Amino acid sequence: EYQDVKGIRIGNAASLKVMVSQEGQYDSNIFLTPDTKKHDLISITSPKFLFDLPVGRESRHLFQLMYKADAAAFSNYKSQNYVDQEVLGKANLALPFGSLNVQNDFRDTVDRASTEFTNQVRRNENLSQVMLNIEKNKLSYQTGYSHFLRHYHDSALETLNYTEDVFTGTTFYQVFTKTKALIEYDHGLINYSDDATRDGDYDQIRTGFKMDLSEKTEGIVKVGYQQRDYNSSSREGFEGFVAEAGINANFSEYTNLSFNYVSTAVESISSSNNYYNLHSVSGEFTRKLIGNFSLILSSQFQR
Repeated sequence: EYQDVKGIRIGNAASLKVMVSQEGQYDSNIFLTPDTKKHDLISITSPKFLFDLPVGRESRHLFQLMYKADAAAFSNYKSQNYVDQEVLGKANLALPFGSLNVQNDFRDTVDRASTEFTNQVRRNENLSQVMLNIEKNKLSYQTGYSHFLRHYHDSALETLNYTEDVFTGTTFYQVFTKTKALIEYDHGLINYSDDATRDGDYDQIRTGFKMDLSEKTEGIVKVGYQQRDYNSSSREGFEGFVAEAGINANFSEYTNLSFNYVSTAVESISSSNNYYNLHSVSGEFTRKLIGNFSLILSSQFQR
């Protein structure tokens, strides 16, 4: 989204890009309730900043720092107005045998998406990730570690504060010119700061394909099995099917279309259940219009 924004040159290589976007949304169920659904029109103003610092020979390494704020104004339910903030830092280092990617994403948010909340609940979420990519002929490998933290501002919810540490490894094999087969293994550790009975771990294995469907269209499919257990015998674990699929089509430099599907287990806020089954389908169409204007149509379904 920053590619058409002219940056302010800082020194010999660094640049700072500043932009403000205006977005209009229609939400058919703003409180995410199964009954008595309420709809509204939402105007979102988003100031954004991107700092780029390429370094090394031919600028082969890249450091980035991004900031975004979303100020949302509801047409009818003005009590739901909010301001979310996000700070994202990235380091992409080119290596003789591949690359090393490190990033940290911090969010201060009340977003209800992928949660069970019907009210706005202010929380901090931080995701730190490191990923090593190794390329060798038809084989390539990815191994990494991520640390996720969720912390609620309301002290009444402090028993729901938790961290999730995931160790992951993926092997890709080039089976055809535009198709890679993959097998992926994840081991996750879940720790709650004030309720040890909710602590647990899981193992997940998925296999699938990563494909270039055409010159401008790519897709990925992963299916597999997850076993999730909790330390307390009174808390039921999860055993079952998990999947992920996505397709991204760049029809031109002006037009993009993407679809994504996810089926997995997610940590729950319920006192009786530690997890819930998440099924999410989303799509987005983007068309660049005149000047700095773009048309964005997006939809998401979750249950």
